Amino acid sequence: MVTTVFTNGRILCPSSWGSFVSTLVVEDNHIAHVGWDNDKSVVQVKATASTVDLKNRMVLPGFIDGHVHILNFGMSLQKLDLLSCKNLADIRNSVTSYAATHPSDPRILCRGWVQSITDGNALATVLDDLDPRPIYIEALDLHSTWCNNAALQELEADSKHDPPG
Repeated sequence: MVTTVFTNGRILCPSSWGSFVSTLVVEDNHIAHVGWDNDKSVVQVKATASTVDLKNRMVLPGFIDGHVHILNFGMSLQKLDLLSCKNLADIRNSVTSYAATHPSDPRILCRGWVQSITDGNALATVLDDLDPRPIYIEALDLHSTWCNNAALQELEADSKHDPPG
């Protein structure tokens, strides 16, 4: 059995929401105990366990989705990452290269677009000559999408009325 004792931390206590304790014991990748350094279960395993000093850092035991959109993150890993692009030319080159190496993809999905580097030129027509397939580019903040005219057709955007407001 592999046991690790995390000490000297601020560990959110799952049994008493909002309370913190100092120690977390993990046995074989499962949380075995959340409490204090002098708890009997901690003292018993501490001599043979590896110890990690948390240096007063905070730990939130268990799986907690703190509004991180874990499913969307997983799906985003399959998209072309544009975060390293420094200008519009970089984006165009990255999309063109990706399209050439992924000829069987029905559409080109991208993420990590930093809107400020396109300087107001994020128009569908700027992407139209890169590939005939729909191209969707998500903004880094996930609040905007830039796409080509093939994508707008796929979305039937022309048939949608602009809502009031």
